[in-house]
Amino acid sequence: MFNVLGMAFRSGGAAALLSFTLAAYGAELSPATLKAWDEYISAAETCASHRLAAGNTFLWIDESPERAARVRKGDIVVSPASAHTPQRVSSGMIHDWIAGAFIPDTGIDRLIASLRQYDDYSEIYHPAVVKSAQLSESDREDRFSLLLISKGIGKTAVDGEFSSSFTRSGSRAWRVARATRLREIDNYGQRGERMLPEDQGAGYVWRFYSVSRMEERDGGVYLETELIALSRDIPASIEWLVAPMIRRVARNALSAMLEDTRNAVLNPPVRAAEAAPHGSFKPDVK
Repeated sequence: MFNVLGMAFRSGGAAALLSFTLAAYGAELSPATLKAWDEYISAAETCASHRLAAGNTFLWIDESPERAARVRKGDIVVSPASAHTPQRVSSGMIHDWIAGAFIPDTGIDRLIASLRQYDDYSEIYHPAVVKSAQLSESDREDRFSLLLISKGIGKTAVDGEFSSSFTRSGSRAWRVARATRLREIDNYGQRGERMLPEDQGAGYVWRFYSVSRMEERDGGVYLETELIALSRDIPASIEWLVAPMIRRVARNALSAMLEDTRNAVLNPPVRAAEAAPHGSFKPDVK
């Protein structure tokens, strides 16, 4: 899943250039930026709820026969989730991407159990995730922490806490996850390392939200994940250089994330393979 802020922390070379390019420009998270983010997420949640209604298409994958065929044969299909990605807002940018994959010879319970092995994220999603830990687990919400770093973004890391909730209905399930706290670590692993206050720092990722949908059929499980992130704005003078790079990093990161997830389900880490399957879900939706 987010393994995740891979949108900013997965592609080393591009991230290094992005870091260097933006180094001279300040970043500030303003109330207007947060307002735009909240409005965008509210609209995304409304759109996602429509997919759950009877008679509507549940999976984005199934909206295109060509897309569905590619996914079924093993491709991971990645696309911007909106016509304007990244989308400029007041002093910020919203990145919205979606990807779909098929995991053969498995069931939805096995996929969900793998997604809930938070202690193994540092192994599953290495090298983007350096440390991971489950903080709490219940039938309503899981909480976990991640430390993300990239050799490409100089000496900066991000320490984050996340919440995740699952809902199951028959052969379908969906997961909503969001960052509840993100803090940059300046000079990570070096002398002078320090944890910055929330919403201060370079502004590569200020907010994060994702929704995943799963459906068991055709001898496996279809998985699609939409990732939405808020970052600092790009100065207009360098947008021509940076915007294509951001899109490339996001596309590659999301594709790699789903590939890592599929590999973890089919070849689970030893600890995950030995663990009892998770069985706590919200009540089925009728």
